[in-house]
Amino acid sequence: MQSSDQIRRNLNWIATALDSQFRFLGIRVGWDGIIGLIPVFGDVVTTIVSCYIVLSAYQLGAPFRVLTRMGFNIVVDNLISGIPILGWFFDFIYRSNLKNLALIDRHLANPSHVASRSRLMIAGLILVLLTVSSLVIGVMAWLLFQVGTWLMQVIS
Repeated sequence: MQSSDQIRRNLNWIATALDSQFRFLGIRVGWDGIIGLIPVFGDVVTTIVSCYIVLSAYQLGAPFRVLTRMGFNIVVDNLISGIPILGWFFDFIYRSNLKNLALIDRHLANPSHVASRSRLMIAGLILVLLTVSSLVIGVMAWLLFQVGTWLMQVIS
């Protein structure tokens, strides 16, 4: 079994390779952005590797809140990466794997602080999702009402 230091070194190597292995026009880029240029396949491969980082964080004892925050970083990366052209640039800038590595480092240094900050971030995310969902439901209800009113006028 690997020690936590060995796991941490492996994760550092993986995150660096994915997010900042090369310098191009003064910008650090990694394999995540390069492989991400291949539609679908690239995102699947890099997501699997990113999930390995989350699994390793679990092995290092990161609590559910921190793991959820790490998963959120991966989801954001994948959602925006799916947008043609803009997503390719985002892949080179967002660096979700290095963000997740920093979360692991902060967790190992001060577990309670990272867990409480992650709890706040997750609560904020839930609040945003509930707000957006409410707005979408409200707009859909308004549209249905408008269509119903229009149909009633057409039928009469």
